[in-house]
Amino acid sequence: MPVISHTRRPEGMAYLDGGEPVITIGRYSYIDKMNVGTIDTRSRIVIGDFTSIAWDVTFFLRTNHHVEWITTYPYDWFPWDPEVPRPVDPHANNRDNVTVGSDVWIGKGVSVLPGVTIGDGAIIAADTVVTKDVRPYAVVAGNPGKEVKRRFDDATVEYLLATAWWKLPIEFITKNCAIFCSGDIEALKACLATLDGTGG
Repeated sequence: MPVISHTRRPEGMAYLDGGEPVITIGRYSYIDKMNVGTIDTRSRIVIGDFTSIAWDVTFFLRTNHHVEWITTYPYDWFPWDPEVPRPVDPHANNRDNVTVGSDVWIGKGVSVLPGVTIGDGAIIAADTVVTKDVRPYAVVAGNPGKEVKRRFDDATVEYLLATAWWKLPIEFITKNCAIFCSGDIEALKACLATLDGTGG
């Protein structure tokens, strides 16, 4: 199982396998020893901007077994008689990509299962097992992971998603970093109004 560490960088980058971007990481995101488990290289991991991933986090890609079959053993490795036709694998066309949004915080020891999308602004508590999609700005904990609360009310979440502040010019973010590093939504609205020229 490959282990990836990635220090924050002002530009996005991709880790390639045979020229294909297997893991894409946005600007200023960082990873402290992320494990990647997969049976092949068809799946992809996409990570947004300003995302924080702690140590001992594991992303599983295309590792699902067939619970509906008599055996859960991988059929590719089953001892086939060459004259017996193989069944059609229902997972063959499912790439089971994992997508992590921007401004996400994933705590240590988290496991993320195949095909999961973690929305912008979400927090995944330490040692959580993420088995399904996480909505933006949700706080998820447990095994299996469940939403325990949302970081902000629905109107504020909609506003933050609409601004997508992590995509703003870095010069603007740098100038207003004290606002981004606070809980003052009204101050954020005021500073963004100067950017778009609406005045409010």
